[in-house]
Amino acid sequence: MKSPIRSLTVLLFVAALWASRWPIAAQSAFLELGTLGGPMSSAEGINNRGQVVGWSYRDLTTIHAFLWQDGEMIDLGTLPGGHSSAARGINDRGLIVGSAGNAAFETRAVLWQDGTIADLGELPGATNCSAQDINRHGQIVGSCDLPGGGHAFLWEDGTMVDLGTLPGAPLTHAVAINDRGEVVGSSPTASGDLRAFLWRDGTMLDLGTLPGGTLSHAQDINRHGLIAGIANTPSLAHLAVVWEDGAMMTLGLLPGAEYGQAWGINNRGEVVGRSGGRPVLWSRGATIELGMLPGWGSAIAFAINDRGVAAGQASNANGEARAVLWPR
Repeated sequence: MKSPIRSLTVLLFVAALWASRWPIAAQSAFLELGTLGGPMSSAEGINNRGQVVGWSYRDLTTIHAFLWQDGEMIDLGTLPGGHSSAARGINDRGLIVGSAGNAAFETRAVLWQDGTIADLGELPGATNCSAQDINRHGQIVGSCDLPGGGHAFLWEDGTMVDLGTLPGAPLTHAVAINDRGEVVGSSPTASGDLRAFLWRDGTMLDLGTLPGGTLSHAQDINRHGLIAGIANTPSLAHLAVVWEDGAMMTLGLLPGAEYGQAWGINNRGEVVGRSGGRPVLWSRGATIELGMLPGWGSAIAFAINDRGVAAGQASNANGEARAVLWPR
């Protein structure tokens, strides 16, 4: 990004520009990844090696983080004495981040490396923490609960740093970090409206809203600084958006859909999410519905790697949510 985004109010329609820059992907049906034994699972992150992480019920009450690779779902376990965990992000080195319960029934931000789980600690005065994403350098972002509200953190080399909030805001929630160390997430303004933020070089920038809108939330950022997320319109309809060079761009809706959400973006600028209850890929200015298997219901794509493989969740014929992949 070339300039601060604090005063962002401009809406640009640049589908033609996007069409000249990125190749399109073909629609494809998905692959169900299964569960750890329980009825539900969800794929939350994927790396360029095709490794997938997320969470799954082990039985009717217990949720554990998983790593899926080579056709096998592996239980990542939890902290000693803990009963639950969930994985949110994985980098190309196979380092996995998420959250796990401990014996004191606290939620801790954790890192899995070579099958070993480590507690990342907490911000001073914090109680519960959760890690959300990790970049190629091992920098980790997430949030911790503080007495006045949650604060986003950046963890690096054993040190957790408080990223602060937007001016006058009581809390922040960080969800993604790119390889340049830029962090995105959301924070309410002093008036209570939720705003997407970009944190870089020690400064948190307000990414603004669509004209007349009151809400925005950043979900992911790629190495070029392109940000995917959600913003609402004056009628409060949610739309999928991308921020580029200080401008917010809306992404298209599938026919008949009334809302859109962008959740993941890869380094080629391809975006995934959902439009209505259907999974979608935005590429080259096109809005492409990702394939579904017969009898399956609503679905959402949460993440996409640089090979164009998307990961997410779909509901089967019994209404059970399952972790799924959309192969390229």
